[in-house]
Amino acid sequence: NISYFAQRLRWSRHEKHYLEIIFEVLSAKPDFNSLNQKNRVLYKYGSKIFQDINFLLAVKEKVGFDKLKDHILESQIWSPLIFPVKGRDLLSLGIPPSPELGKLLNVLENWWIDNNFKFTREECLAYIKKVIR
Repeated sequence: NISYFAQRLRWSRHEKHYLEIIFEVLSAKPDFNSLNQKNRVLYKYGSKIFQDINFLLAVKEKVGFDKLKDHILESQIWSPLIFPVKGRDLLSLGIPPSPELGKLLNVLENWWIDNNFKFTREECLAYIKKVIR
């Protein structure tokens, strides 16, 4: 129970949140041999958390040193990406401000991640137009 330990050990909110993220990712049983899963964690949480998760997986799953080293090196050269679509882009398509707008933006971002970040703003907007039809 992270909350229990956070309180007992007087962790900061940041420390508690950091552990919650690591626990969430580990609970999903990531396969970092999958480019998509590796890129998703790097994009959403950054290289520091990715590296810490890899160290934990190396111990837990007895991952070989070479595989661990490859993952760490990949994370060190990772360049943070910026999702090319904003909420205002969906507003310009006539989608009213609502919880639905946030859900559509999330669907679009997940699609962009699943496709290895290769689509431009225009391609993303073309995709979301198909989704809302």
